[in-house]
Amino acid sequence: MYARTDLAIESNLQQKGGVEGVFVKEKTENGIKITTVDIKTEHAAKKLSKRVGRYVTFDVGDIAAGLTETDGAASIIAEEIKNMVGDFNSALVIGVGNPNLTADALGPKTADGVLATRHLKKDFLENIGLIGLKSVAVLSPGVLGKTGMEAVEIIKSVAKTAKPDVVIAVDALASADNERIGHTVQLSNTGISPGSGIGNKRREISEDTLSLPVIALGVPTVADFHTENRSFIVTMREIDLLTNRAAELLSHALNFALQPNIERDVLLSLV
Repeated sequence: MYARTDLAIESNLQQKGGVEGVFVKEKTENGIKITTVDIKTEHAAKKLSKRVGRYVTFDVGDIAAGLTETDGAASIIAEEIKNMVGDFNSALVIGVGNPNLTADALGPKTADGVLATRHLKKDFLENIGLIGLKSVAVLSPGVLGKTGMEAVEIIKSVAKTAKPDVVIAVDALASADNERIGHTVQLSNTGISPGSGIGNKRREISEDTLSLPVIALGVPTVADFHTENRSFIVTMREIDLLTNRAAELLSHALNFALQPNIERDVLLSLV
């Protein structure tokens, strides 16, 4: 039995000898290894238990230990986000997860660091010299046990009002390899199924459910671990530090990607 994982790169490695319809490319930028897994067919998607689409994995170093140069790594991730999102005028960033559970708080913490601009009027932006600012709305929908509503129900309702061109969902991920906890960032154009990595699958947040392109971004904060008779979900001792630093990394990447017309130093001063 394979360990559960949200990472396409791991799902592919679990299939010895590879899978027809899966294409893998690797490159390195400024010391960061970037692996792209393209799942092209439904047969391949079924074998890997993933959706058809593109999954980009960044090996960024030990985030919790502060070994990742945040702005440098964020810039590399931002470029891939821009490539995946394409042209847009407005975006809705979703922080998925439970802010009261540290290993699941990455989404809400990242959302806290994303610059929300949808409410800013054109004349105000002209007066402060930020006319190039794009429209971004930010939402943390909470979890079913607290709200009584699936996250996708809340997102769908908000999207009807905000009318974004694209939704970007940020969530904590599960890995099959504890060495990837806090070392890997995954970006995909397939949306997410909250809780799927730990066997608590909720209704998916995807183009199928929202009728909008959905980009997913996350960092593994837990791993699936098996002994002879029992299975566990484990995390690292420094999970609070990891969550905070990973949220900083992802929020910087999102701000850089979503506000390409604003100088980086100005952008960082605004958040």
